Amino acid sequence: MSSTQRQRKVTNLRNQSASIAPWFPRVRQQRHNALTQKVKVGLWSFLILALLSFSGCAETTNTTTPEGAKQFLKLRGYQFDDKSFLTSAVRGDVMAVNAFLAAGMNPDVKDEIRGETALIAAASRGDAPVAKALIDGGANVNVQSPTGANALLRALENKNEDVAALMLAQTNLDLNAQRADGTTALMIYAARGSEAQASQLLERRVNLNLQDAEGDTALHRACQSGNTSIVRMLLNKSPNPNIQNKVGGTPLMWGAAYGYQEIVELLLAAGANPRLKDEDGVTASGWATKNKQDDLANVLREAEKKK
Repeated sequence: MSSTQRQRKVTNLRNQSASIAPWFPRVRQQRHNALTQKVKVGLWSFLILALLSFSGCAETTNTTTPEGAKQFLKLRGYQFDDKSFLTSAVRGDVMAVNAFLAAGMNPDVKDEIRGETALIAAASRGDAPVAKALIDGGANVNVQSPTGANALLRALENKNEDVAALMLAQTNLDLNAQRADGTTALMIYAARGSEAQASQLLERRVNLNLQDAEGDTALHRACQSGNTSIVRMLLNKSPNPNIQNKVGGTPLMWGAAYGYQEIVELLLAAGANPRLKDEDGVTASGWATKNKQDDLANVLREAEKKK
């Protein structure tokens, strides 16, 4: 081979290398892009599945593991600890709350400052979605705050009827729970004239004779509010109509003082004693007279003669 031929061969090889070489980095870049895309698809698949699971759109028992739930929480910006769990509930982050529960968080952990569970706090705010998630996750509906209020009582305190209805639907709810001042759910409903809710409670095991810190019962409160229907419902369950509060007041005295004649008649028919006196020696007829309910005072004086 002549020197001219060898030179031409070398030149041809160089030209071929120059035309092939640019493809190598392109191939490497394509492979990198493909791998990155697979990672992205995998991550989005995990997130979508997690979102579906923790929002209740998928069977969490089959698709969610504790470790997967913790990973979801990490991606959502939460640490797996009590404080973060309570924070997620306060934020109304239902998906995070579900993830915490799926990861094994105790739903009844208490806030270090207020001493309240996430469920009681949700009841205070009226956050029904979070409250439902917590109940579904095993939260104890009967845990009480330092002031004695459970989630139902706290919902009623703040007039959050949606959460109250959710709590009443729980068959294991302690209906006789009392706040520090002795108030029960039945007392609150009786005072507010909430007939449907009072009826619902009376169909279950509820103690009609419990007294609050002032000595009043649900019957006292119903007679104060003047709701004849609730008074009738209560009397149909045979409470003691003669319980006296701390100043000696009876339901009959309340009915007499306000001039609720039908309520007074219902109480007398149920065995209320018109001769009982309060700490000042005043009877029901005396209270009617004080408040210028003269016709009712006469009815009560006649009832006194029959006792």
